Amino acid sequence: MEITALLHDIGMVYLPKEILSKKRRLSKKEWEKIKEHPLLGASIFENFKELREIALGIRFHHERFDGKGYPDKISKDNIPLSSRILAVCDAFDALTSNRLYRKKLGKYNAFEKIKKCSGTQFDPHVVLYLRKTLPRIDL
Repeated sequence: MEITALLHDIGMVYLPKEILSKKRRLSKKEWEKIKEHPLLGASIFENFKELREIALGIRFHHERFDGKGYPDKISKDNIPLSSRILAVCDAFDALTSNRLYRKKLGKYNAFEKIKKCSGTQFDPHVVLYLRKTLPRIDL
């Protein structure tokens, strides 16, 4: 899981720098290109039997619990647990980090935003576990 978390966005290295460094809203075509990164990242590891779990975790980390994610639009338990955990961790990290378009949130405010997406974007069990671990998270 730790290796998967560290490498989950490795597919971004294949994307054009102009898209990754763009400070304005992405066009539909640019957004479609960004959505390729889970497949590109997974492709690095999928041919190695020992790394198959890492490949799966990377491939499905943008799937949504309700099936509206990408790249395969799978849902619920069809999404590997590592990917469901990674989706919540990735969102928490994004919300608690400064962005060009907004300041970072505190951990409890970030959790409240994630909780609103429990059952749709995120696995409710993973969200509940995040809630239980919040007191131990030091930002």
